[in-house]
Amino acid sequence: TLGAATDTGDADGAVIRSAPVPVVDRAELERTLATMVGSRDQVPPMYSALKHAGRPLYEMARRGEEIARAPRRITIHRIELQDFDAVSLQFDVVCSKGTYIRVLGEELATALGTAGHLSALRRLWVEPFEACEMVTLEAVEAWVADHPGEAERPAWLFPVDAAFAALPRFEHELPEMSRLFA
Repeated sequence: TLGAATDTGDADGAVIRSAPVPVVDRAELERTLATMVGSRDQVPPMYSALKHAGRPLYEMARRGEEIARAPRRITIHRIELQDFDAVSLQFDVVCSKGTYIRVLGEELATALGTAGHLSALRRLWVEPFEACEMVTLEAVEAWVADHPGEAERPAWLFPVDAAFAALPRFEHELPEMSRLFA
């Protein structure tokens, strides 16, 4: 959403700055988005789970504290404009881990000469499950409620180790339990 920056960088935050929204067309928006593709440094937001002195930054942010944060290297692999109107944009992003989309939204608004915040975020996939359909927590809960005790799992529910398929596997046979407590 363009025209208003929030303290959290998203729609849950309080508006801290307003700015006029320039009139832009699709070509200008696409040119601006194209400048964001590639590797660069991004400063994580205060409203994040990153820790400083063992405490999450969001706790400090809620108390009005501001801590210097080191920039982190991120990569925007692809960013595409999906839709827009006078005060809002919808775009798809493929990015590296560690990228804060809220910050990307703020950077985009700044590049357009205004203020802004992220009004919605929907994750389409996460590594290594790009080809798989995302399932909401509500859908998982509904399936569990409708299939209590069912041994057969749905196709979208992978075993835990599926997330680690690219990592080397280590197998070790444990001694019999009776020998451990003899």
